[in-house]
Amino acid sequence: MDLLFADLLQMSITGSLCILVVISARLLLRKAPTIYSYALWSIVLFRLICPFTFESPLSFIPADALRLPLTASQAAIPEFPGTFQAPLVQALEPAVQTPAASGEAAGSPDSSSLWVKVIQYVWLAGMGVMIMHSVFAIIRLKRDLKDAVHISGNLYETGRISTPFVMGVLKPRIYLPAGLQEQEKVYIIKHEQVHIRRLDPLIKLIAFAVLCVHWLNPLVWLAYYLMCEDMEKSCDESVIRQLGSGIKQDYSLSLLALSSGRRFSYRTPLAFGEHGTKGRIRNILHYRKPGVWTILLCITAVAALAAGLLGNPKRQADQAEREYARQFIESATGEAATEDFNAAPESRLTGYVTGLAIETETLSFDQVEWLTMEDSDRFAALNISEEDLPGGFYILNKYEINDPYKVTAETEYKLIDREQPGSLKSVSKQEFIAYFKPLAGNAPPCTITVRNGTVTSITEVYVP
Repeated sequence: MDLLFADLLQMSITGSLCILVVISARLLLRKAPTIYSYALWSIVLFRLICPFTFESPLSFIPADALRLPLTASQAAIPEFPGTFQAPLVQALEPAVQTPAASGEAAGSPDSSSLWVKVIQYVWLAGMGVMIMHSVFAIIRLKRDLKDAVHISGNLYETGRISTPFVMGVLKPRIYLPAGLQEQEKVYIIKHEQVHIRRLDPLIKLIAFAVLCVHWLNPLVWLAYYLMCEDMEKSCDESVIRQLGSGIKQDYSLSLLALSSGRRFSYRTPLAFGEHGTKGRIRNILHYRKPGVWTILLCITAVAALAAGLLGNPKRQADQAEREYARQFIESATGEAATEDFNAAPESRLTGYVTGLAIETETLSFDQVEWLTMEDSDRFAALNISEEDLPGGFYILNKYEINDPYKVTAETEYKLIDREQPGSLKSVSKQEFIAYFKPLAGNAPPCTITVRNGTVTSITEVYVP
């Protein structure tokens, strides 16, 4: 769930930037037809739904917005070539210090990881509440509509509702309250038919689902409200274009009559009188049919914003991996040296070496974890007690998986020097194989250094 929450947070951050840009663009387009403002919300919807996108040199998204800060308390860190992998063991020569080696394992509980877990469960609970509330509301509404009278086509009438609306995605129906005047019915039916033709019921359903997922983000709530407002305003403008400007006053009066004192409590259906009646009436009365140049400018503006917001900024091929490694090391050690990242990434692993032969250029490596008393936080989870560490260490080999690695003529081989305790001696590949061959299944573990997929050194680990 940690990776899912990280993806969600990343989408929420980029989506928030897009929301702010679209809100600013709405102010510039306030005198233009609202359909263009409504179209801009599709960009926000895409960024909030899709965890990946294309790269574009025209992107408005800052590169820093695509980086989530890492902390040592994160529960799951994907492995990339070049990141330091735990466990790393110091075997008679200095090794890279990691959180596991210093007793600050990434999986150990601390206050920050606890708060992350709390937020995750609150997010899941809130999402569940919103979905369940919506489901119950729709069930209740369907129960109220079961006695609706079929008029014609997809048109129904009932006395149990106070405002007209469209319901359904695959087979949308228009529901009218009883007692409407014929002229009002003409305006309302036209309005709801525009919704159906533009697939607004489906769009609003998707938007509400996105709101349920991103409910912790207040900007997403604002975006949902403004999108629904633009949806209704653009629909009003479409009706006026079809029936002529002469209906503005009557249309506004119908909208006012159907919204006064009537609150539509169901979120998903499209209700005729909801979402900013005062603003909709003002928009209707001030609406003018746009000229050709206005339309061209609006289309250009929408296209430019789409080009700048849909894509991520271009980066070098290995920049993401190097940036991830930089953040990981900073979180683990509190420092980072630029020259470390200019060199080829290097990993140090501890485990058992098998399959090494004079005539081959490969070996098999079964990685293990070397636990000491400093890793006591993990003993309970692994069902290990201090009695299992008579020598002060425990070799954990949870899964016996032999990974292939390549060796070259430049690979260095080091064994413990029995004549000079505490030191190592360099040996040839043949000598290294000759030493390990008689040990068979009792061979000690080794530390291998890997760079660009090739083993650069193999060192015997001292086992007390």
